[in-house]
This record gives sequence, structure tokens and C-alpha cells, in this order.
Amino acid sequence: MTQGELILMRVLGFNVNVELPHTWIATILYGMAWWRDNGHPPDDTEAVDTRVKQIASTAWRLANEVVVAGLVDRFPARSIGAACIVTALRAHKEPLPAKTLDEWAKLWAKTSGSQLALIQQVIEQNESSNFN
Repeated sequence: MTQGELILMRVLGFNVNVELPHTWIATILYGMAWWRDNGHPPDDTEAVDTRVKQIASTAWRLANEVVVAGLVDRFPARSIGAACIVTALRAHKEPLPAKTLDEWAKLWAKTSGSQLALIQQVIEQNESSNFN
């Protein structure tokens, strides 16, 4: 290995297998649509609600920014994906489909609302620093 490759491996902590949040965004949004439709699978055709498409697109963009910023090793991918969805819901002024963030986080992200709130702060700080 060359000197540069060794330095890169040290920076990565020799961990080159990283789980990305994108899979969780798709899984959680699909599950939410299934749940919303009372146990019927969501329609995968063009008839899918445009609001859901916009939220998915925003969450996906946020996940891309998290990956580029190198934040994927700080939190579990499932939690990052869920935080991207919550941030996207807020950006589109859509209500959280639960009474509290904690309730939603336990159901869909298998974590606490405070963990998601922390990740949201990191995402929003990263996003604001990209525009400055």
C-alpha cells in the first residue's frame, strides 16, 4: 500500500464497511405509507402522493449531505435516516404522524426522540454551514 492509502485507512479507522441512511429512508417511508393506508401496500405507480415524493426527495438530499460531510460514523444509519425524514417533514410544514417525537422515534427508528433531535441539530448545522 502507498503512504496515502495507509493514511486514508487510519482516518477511516480501518472501517470501510459503512451502512448508509438511504435504505432506512425508503424503508421507513414505505412503512409509514403502509400504516397510513391501514395495512394495504402503498401504490408504487405515478399515483403516489406528490407530498410523499417531495418529503422523500428532501430526506434523500439531506442523507446525501450527511454522507458527504462524513457524519455517517457518528450515529446509526437508521437514526440518521429517521432524522432526515423528520427534518424533511418540518421543511415541508407537514405534521409528524405521532403525538410526540419520542413516540414516533420509538416506533420507526427504534431510538429515542432526544437522539433524533440531536441528529437533527447536526444535520441542520451542517446544512446551514453549507450555505454560508
